[in-house]
Amino acid sequence: MFLKLPLQTRSSLEERNASLNESSVRLREDLRSAEERKATLERELRQLQTEHADVSKRCSIAEASLEVANRVSWGSTPRLVST
Repeated sequence: MFLKLPLQTRSSLEERNASLNESSVRLREDLRSAEERKATLERELRQLQTEHADVSKRCSIAEASLEVANRVSWGSTPRLVST
């Protein structure tokens, strides 16, 4: 059931509809781009978190090795005893 609208009103509505359709297409493309960017950033974040955990673990191991080396070094050095 279509209402009979004046030609100018109908033309104006068709233009507005076309404009809204263009906006809708553009916004969908923007959303798709944003979702792809988000996925990329999440992948990069997981990679950086993994790298951080690896570096932190290596640092802890290096600190423990240094501590052991220092203990061995101090333990093998002759100590002066006061008399």
